[in-house]
Amino acid sequence: MTKALKFLGNLALACLFIYTTSCASYRYKANEVKDKTPSLSEDWNKLDESNYLVVHSGNQMMELYDVSLNEQEKIVSGKLRPFVGLPLEYYNKIPDISRNKKQPRKVGQTDKDAVMQIHFMLIDGFDLSSNEISFNTGQILNVALSKSAMPDGAIIAIIVGAPVVILGVTLAIACSCPHVFINDGDEAKKVNSLYTGAKAAQLERSDVKKIPDHFKDKSSFSLSIANEENEDQFTNLVELVVVSHDKNVTVEADMDGNFYTIQKPIASISKSENNSNFSLASLSTKDEDSFHFDTDLEDGLSLISLEFQNPLQKKTGKLILNLKNTQWSGYVYNEFSSLFGSKYTKWVEMNKDKSKEEREQWMREQGIKLLVEMKTSEGWRQIEEIELLGDITFNSVIVPFETQNPDQNVEFRLRSGFRFWELDYAGVDYSTQNEIHISVLKPKTAVGNNGEDYLEVLSADDQQYMKHLGMNSSTEFTFEGLPVSSETERTVFLRAKGYYVSKQEYVGKVNRSKLKNFKNPGELSRYSQELYQNVFYNNLVSR
Repeated sequence: MTKALKFLGNLALACLFIYTTSCASYRYKANEVKDKTPSLSEDWNKLDESNYLVVHSGNQMMELYDVSLNEQEKIVSGKLRPFVGLPLEYYNKIPDISRNKKQPRKVGQTDKDAVMQIHFMLIDGFDLSSNEISFNTGQILNVALSKSAMPDGAIIAIIVGAPVVILGVTLAIACSCPHVFINDGDEAKKVNSLYTGAKAAQLERSDVKKIPDHFKDKSSFSLSIANEENEDQFTNLVELVVVSHDKNVTVEADMDGNFYTIQKPIASISKSENNSNFSLASLSTKDEDSFHFDTDLEDGLSLISLEFQNPLQKKTGKLILNLKNTQWSGYVYNEFSSLFGSKYTKWVEMNKDKSKEEREQWMREQGIKLLVEMKTSEGWRQIEEIELLGDITFNSVIVPFETQNPDQNVEFRLRSGFRFWELDYAGVDYSTQNEIHISVLKPKTAVGNNGEDYLEVLSADDQQYMKHLGMNSSTEFTFEGLPVSSETERTVFLRAKGYYVSKQEYVGKVNRSKLKNFKNPGELSRYSQELYQNVFYNNLVSR
């Protein structure tokens, strides 16, 4: 695969490459064009005059109009308004049409204007709640447009300088689960997610996530938890955990919520994986230059093996992994769910009778969980399985281990479904655990966006829940009594327990012939590779 193709693939991982016509569905190629210099201002005006322009940043989406361009600085400016009416209706219906290919939606005369859409995917961080926006063309990650949009994709590639995908609409599959927002002094920013993957009551679990501490001289702390997805979210417990420690160490947590000090981590000295040119040096720093688990599959899963020295000949150590899930994994699970067609809701109901053990075993076999194995004299032994962490940010996870022979190097193997995870950093720390002091703080206030008081239901791990039913439900939290000291450092974690249930609906017939294969271990991973090859390898054209 060329570098240009890989770059384009990484940018467009969350896109659904489908355009519907009156009789069938087709896949289109992405086109990138260069070596042509039109009048940029004039062409931006043509875009504005002939199409619905839509800008996206994170989970925000607004219509862009009255566009102008500063050609010298390549700054696009325009006004913003809600993206509503028939254009939004068309946008929202595209996913359903794509799954129900035998019943395509007939586009009427009025709808023909609505489908002339160009969607600009901007980097995260833009506030689309204001009336105006300015952005550099270099801040456009990629562009998606309907086949009927004017001008064509080639012109847009020239104007914008970003990869262009011709399709009906982009379907971004964000992290399903509660989202955590923290105000950094200027604005509230999405910083993490909670109990990702707990998609049913049986899968309810605790989650401990490190969150930014912007005001270390303050004894108070505020955050919000929001439902931005088409699902119902049930949160059992919310606590702030503050770890005070020496300034010369950092603190991370394992999957059980235990805290470890890290002082002198060392990088891997060798790696092995199938058919990958990924550089080992990329895993020595937390720089988001990640390994994507896109190697050839072994027993249905992709893997990477890492070897570390043990210079101090220590019996125990801590493996540090900086990880997150991919948006692609959300897309794959969405496509898998769509195979149930109109019977999806019934399938969800039937699964209520399945035990937690059965559900987790299937997740394990399909590579949804990240499996961590250690090499022993008897072969590879699993020492941990990493629960889903979400796709919002990288999270560091500690995997404690004990060696059989301290005189030998230590080898680990990480196994995942195809492109389900990203590994940004891997290191091993043999340092002795430093003294830490842990403060567990209950919320001082917990007020829902409709005035609900959730303090009582969140006070204990019981059967009482803070219920965020449907999108745009949120709760504001305040905490008091955080330790403040100039002598020590503090690291803040958010502990929450809960689960969520999707409200997504699908149409069409059940694809039984396809679904029966998912009883086989690794089938979801193989399905992911098949989808990826169909979308990117067969349909993209590099520069």
